[in-house]
Amino acid sequence: MGEVFRNLAKQKECVVIEGHTMPDHVHMLISIPPKYAVSQVVGFIKGKSAIHLARVYDGQKRNFVGQHFWPEGTSYPRLGGMKK
Repeated sequence: MGEVFRNLAKQKECVVIEGHTMPDHVHMLISIPPKYAVSQVVGFIKGKSAIHLARVYDGQKRNFVGQHFWPEGTSYPRLGGMKK
């Protein structure tokens, strides 16, 4: 899943700096350019990764309407202004 998350982030000009996949949730530290809202990037990654999982592990090719993989609750703690 890490490679999927990294590729999806790259499509929005973002970089996954660090990530951990747990049995029931995911932790990611993502560098997001100011032109994107955090919720926009996270929503994109959640949506596209859910479609990927349905295709790869559930054998579905289309018609994902009404299906949910990721829970609605999301936390966006920020580390803005940090410099290396």
